Amino acid sequence: MFTLDVKVELSEMANTVFNHYGQFLFYICLCVYLYGDLTIYSAAVSKSIVDTFCNNVTDNATMSTMCWEGYNFTVGGMYKICLGCFLLLLGPYVFFNVQKTKILQIITSVSRWLTFSVMISLAIWRLSSSSYEHGMPSKAKWIGTPAMFGSSIYSFMCHHSLPGLISPIKDKKYLYAYLAVDYLAILAFYLTLCLTAVFAFPSIQELYTLNFAPNMDSEKIGYVGYILALFPVYTLTTSFPIIAITLRGNLQAMFVKCQWRILQSVILPIVAVVPPVIIAMTTLNIETLTRNREGKQIEA
Repeated sequence: MFTLDVKVELSEMANTVFNHYGQFLFYICLCVYLYGDLTIYSAAVSKSIVDTFCNNVTDNATMSTMCWEGYNFTVGGMYKICLGCFLLLLGPYVFFNVQKTKILQIITSVSRWLTFSVMISLAIWRLSSSSYEHGMPSKAKWIGTPAMFGSSIYSFMCHHSLPGLISPIKDKKYLYAYLAVDYLAILAFYLTLCLTAVFAFPSIQELYTLNFAPNMDSEKIGYVGYILALFPVYTLTTSFPIIAITLRGNLQAMFVKCQWRILQSVILPIVAVVPPVIIAMTTLNIETLTRNREGKQIEA
């Protein structure tokens, strides 16, 4: 029976089964995938900050919407400033080798599970209260199929991490059963989160955490609303440098035969981290970025 006892990443698998041209195409697909991740991460962090602290942000807000009453400062301006600060703070990490520590992974996982549990609890509490307007979702909207398909792929994108997770496990006798239980638990959690959301709120923000922002109609939850609305900020910022470094490594692998030092150490790191932020500056719509990302990935 085949077992995976040595840690093998996707790039190493590609080098084993593909010829030179196949490897190059694989790296292109992987780079497009990672570019999409970085674009969505930077946009999600910046939009979360803008929607939390700008008073005039609504479902129909555009780049030209005023951020605060009485101040000539637009949502688009605030959004781009946040993206610029995000790039300046996290961009330099792409020039170094940074790895997540075990403690950081545990803290991130605990914070995510805690946040999801709080959101589900608050949604159930909202459903039980007659003082709030509740959602009445239709049975089906076929126009939302592309978004659902993209979100489903994005939600279960952890498949590329499986080689690194499986190899350290010594006893693989019940591995398939463990993975099946794990994925079923994830599916149950997603369904609970989604179903409570669509019935608890009359409309769902592009980032569900923003439904709990203090400037929405959930101000009764107080500071918890700020914590939930800013949830993408303190979770995605820990992942952004790691993904950027991964993208840089794949770009360097594509141009491994080019020994021009400035290309490997300066140009490619900049190419890895700057374009996603520039793309994110073009829109406030996270759903548009998600659709385009998955569409490009499928085309590739």
